[in-house]
Amino acid sequence: MRGAAGASPCRGTRSAPLRVAAKRSVSKRVGDCGAGHFLGACVLWLVVGLLATSGRALWAQGGRPAARPIGLDVSLVATKRLAAAQEFVGRGEWTAAIDALERLSRDFGDQMVEVEPGRFLKVPDAATAVLLQMSPPGLAQYRLRVDPLMQPVYERAFERRNPEEMRRVVAEGFASSFGDNALWWLGEEAWEQGDLDAARGFWTAMLPLPGGDDEPAPLVFRYPDTEFAPEQIRARLVLCSIMQGAHGQARHELEAFRALHPAAEGQLAGRVGDLAETLESILSDVDSRGLAGMKQPPPPQMEIVSWTRDLPAAELPLIERSRPGLPSAGPLAYVPVVWADSVLTTDGRSVWANRLSDGSATWPSGAEGEPGLIYSDRSRDVTLNLPTAGVPRFTGVVSEGRYYARMGPPVVVAAQRSLRMFESRLICLDLAGAEGRLAWSAAPDETLATPGWTFSGAPLVDGDSLFVPLRRPAPQMEIGVACLSASTGQLLWETSICSDLQERPATHHLVDEERLALGNGFVYRYCGSGSVAALERATGKTRWLTTYPALSAAAEDVSDERELRSAVPLFARGRLYLAPRHSDELLAIDAASGVVLWRRREPGRIRDLIAARDGVLIAAGDQLWGIECDSGRVSWTVGFSDPQGFGYGRGLQVGGDVYWTTREELFVVDAQRGLIRRRLPLNVLRGTTGGNLATGGGVLLIAQPRRLTAFGPTVEHSAADDLRNSSQEK
Repeated sequence: MRGAAGASPCRGTRSAPLRVAAKRSVSKRVGDCGAGHFLGACVLWLVVGLLATSGRALWAQGGRPAARPIGLDVSLVATKRLAAAQEFVGRGEWTAAIDALERLSRDFGDQMVEVEPGRFLKVPDAATAVLLQMSPPGLAQYRLRVDPLMQPVYERAFERRNPEEMRRVVAEGFASSFGDNALWWLGEEAWEQGDLDAARGFWTAMLPLPGGDDEPAPLVFRYPDTEFAPEQIRARLVLCSIMQGAHGQARHELEAFRALHPAAEGQLAGRVGDLAETLESILSDVDSRGLAGMKQPPPPQMEIVSWTRDLPAAELPLIERSRPGLPSAGPLAYVPVVWADSVLTTDGRSVWANRLSDGSATWPSGAEGEPGLIYSDRSRDVTLNLPTAGVPRFTGVVSEGRYYARMGPPVVVAAQRSLRMFESRLICLDLAGAEGRLAWSAAPDETLATPGWTFSGAPLVDGDSLFVPLRRPAPQMEIGVACLSASTGQLLWETSICSDLQERPATHHLVDEERLALGNGFVYRYCGSGSVAALERATGKTRWLTTYPALSAAAEDVSDERELRSAVPLFARGRLYLAPRHSDELLAIDAASGVVLWRRREPGRIRDLIAARDGVLIAAGDQLWGIECDSGRVSWTVGFSDPQGFGYGRGLQVGGDVYWTTREELFVVDAQRGLIRRRLPLNVLRGTTGGNLATGGGVLLIAQPRRLTAFGPTVEHSAADDLRNSSQEK
């Protein structure tokens, strides 16, 4: 969308440095600028992700105090000094406020401070947020200090088209006269690179929070007084929704745009004229013809059971509650993943690769009785000597032709009586270049800088970065994250976030699979015991931590499939959605700042958050719910009220439909309206049940406790056929 170099459709066509210099008078007294850098390099993380539709009324809903059953390094001295600086701001003593905030950032740069009940920021970020709440006279005085420093940085970045230098302007001079120019430029750069989430974040940070002037604003990062035309910014946000395929959300945003800017004109996407009509035309074109490269995957075939394969039982000495009337087939532990024409599964000891078309082995392995086995290390098998509480999960991930998984017992918290540290290990299998052979493996004590950590969940891969959750049991249960090179397994960084102060169980182990979320340059970690944190993707530095009320749970409850939530944060459009474990609430959190946008009591038992698209959050558990992303209100519900008809396993979204199973049926539901498109009885198809779903190549996969079933266009084939064929050939 960028026009001529430096051109802005709302500010004329002069070069950007000249345009900014003309915008406000810039002091040339460089000698007075020594304090201007207290914004620090910690600002950029808070810029992205704040949605234009988030009103202050919603932000205020997150203000109720939350318990903090965690150990966190919080400075009380910094808290007092931050409050003193805020008092200077309130009295209009600008010089004293700026000096106090600068000293505060310098003295407590690595420590956290509680800025609101239950929300913690790094001290420099909290100081910057206070600065941004200054009135125009205070900002003008601050800019006299910082503008002479930021102007040459911005001009150099603009002339060289250097994104890193432009990010420095945002990081060190967000509230300077050049901050909004840098945000605009970075938004266009992200757009051209196809990173629409980042573009949305940069442009949204140029708009004020909606709401009345009499409502208290939270400590967040929004540029306070941009001179870019707001209709141009909002038009680009609508365009982001269109190009991301969120057409329902785009129409809602377009209606709001018409109400705010009924006669706005300008240039957008190479067109000149009425902005609302331009957006309407683009949206209509996309609706009628679709976009190249954005075609939805074909819906999976569901008429025929193509093949089945037996899975090893996840045999753990579980503490289980009595569930009369429900079959006990074992936990839903397997989560299949599709790569090319194959499906991969793991049980924490071995990995199998089978063809989607017929279930046969993707590569010959020579393993007797186990078609598709490509990795096994059962020499490390251990016997759990105590009962376990929880539900094991075995999830792998594929990225750039490699398969990554955590190996070892799924114990995340060992019992106090246990004298054993359960070994965990990450493996990388080369699928594209070496027929699934081991590329590297990494154990915590061999790889990490600090001893005693264990890998406590599934890895998450982005480019050449692999992120994995960590736990360390002594002296307190520490919660952390590590980042390794995805290609070599070498350590890039590791971070300890906080301590879980809840006492470890005495006589049983906790089994689980912790997972991370990634979005807008940050890694999000559910920390358990009522907290969630954001870490900077590149460095691992903790940027915010938010707490919420947590409930206690009995051991037998967390071993119940119905009771145990996956507790995986879901990132979408700058928000983090969370159905916390040991809580009866559903939360929406601003992913950039940790502010709770809304919290709602759950409509029923929620286990998984499937997707958030077109303004609808899909939650699954006993039933299937469509929930409004902006408010948390339930739009529709699908399912039954009796236990035998409750949801069973993880669902998925394919295009505009949600696939979801109970024990006996498969449902295909319209994600926007909750209408049931198809309803397939599973119990009459050779005893098939529901389970964890995956799809690829037109095949629908259901991972049950002891069987993997594939629905597709081919005739039925069992992996046992491979054994018979192999015997006949011999």
